[in-house]
Amino acid sequence: MIEALVSGKLLAKPNQKAGKNSPFVLARLTASSHTDDSITVSVIAFSDEAQASLLAMDKGDQVTLSGKASPKLWTNQKGEQQTSLDLVANKVLTVHHASDKPKTEAA
Repeated sequence: MIEALVSGKLLAKPNQKAGKNSPFVLARLTASSHTDDSITVSVIAFSDEAQASLLAMDKGDQVTLSGKASPKLWTNQKGEQQTSLDLVANKVLTVHHASDKPKTEAA
């Protein structure tokens, strides 16, 4: 796995599933590659903070995720090779987060 920072648009509303030990959230997004092709990113989040952030989002929302990524190569029904990315998200950044300004204490 590699450390990754991925930005893209959610393909559907993220959903929570019940795991053996604790819940997790699944999401899928599309991200542009350096060649302007789009890559599908399959996301899983285990941390409470990442889950809450993803669950507050909806289809079409822009999001930036950081975490451990594994690139995948697969063949579609036409016999063409496609790439995708699996990401275990540990941090989620949205436009809402970016607009939150840190509070400073008055001197």
